[in-house]
This record gives sequence, C-alpha cells and structure tokens, in this order.
Amino acid sequence: MPEPAPAPPGFAAYDLPDFMALVGPLYRRVADGRFQVGFRIAQRHCNPGGICHGGMIMTVMDVALGEQVLLAAGRGAAFTPTVTLSTEFLAPGRLGDWIESEAVLTHVDGGIGFAQARLCGPQGPVAQGRAVFRVRD
Repeated sequence: MPEPAPAPPGFAAYDLPDFMALVGPLYRRVADGRFQVGFRIAQRHCNPGGICHGGMIMTVMDVALGEQVLLAAGRGAAFTPTVTLSTEFLAPGRLGDWIESEAVLTHVDGGIGFAQARLCGPQGPVAQGRAVFRVRD
C-alpha cells in the first residue's frame, strides 16, 4: 500500500490520548483565531460502501467544534464536554481525500458554548454541523 500524502502546510500532528488516538492520525492548525483539524481518509476510516464512515466524520466534527469553543473562549487545553451535536452529511469523502474543518464560535453564555462548522474535502463540503458544549471554569 502506498504511503499516504502528507498533511497540507501549517498542519502539525495532533497527538490525542485514548479514543482519539485510535481514529487518527489527526492534524491541527491554529491561524487567525481559528482552530482547524484535518485528516487524510485511510482505508480504516471507510465504511463497506468505500467512503468515509459517518462515525469518523462526526468524531472529527466534534473535535473541531469543541476545540474552536475552547480557543475562542480563551480556555486553553481545558476539557469541554459535548452537550449536543448535530451533523448533516452533504457529500462523500473518498479514500485519500484530505478533509479539514472550518469552525466558528457563535455564542458563549453562562458556561455554555455554541459553535458551527463544515468539514471540507477537495470537491467542497462533506458535512456541516452544530454543537453545544459545557465550558468549564
């Protein structure tokens, strides 16, 4: 099997423990106040239909949204549990595609953060989603 193409410039390995280490490798980049997470679709990320599994898409969506809430709320490396996550699948992600997030914090109020994001591949958006997180003190 050929070696996968590298991550785009500016992305660095995103070393996460436990469950997240199982779905990787993931990569991260912070620029202009925006957190981005990306990954290259490998065979292990695909479902029997040969496209990226929805569970992988939702996992990356959750990470992208949660990290954007933490970054925008100025909470550093704190943990922010997901309260709700809604994801719509727009197009298939294919083996070898680079997928990266575009997330924005929409609101923080009383320890609750709201964000929305898109995951985009080479042909455009693959998924979009919204989430609510508990922002711990």
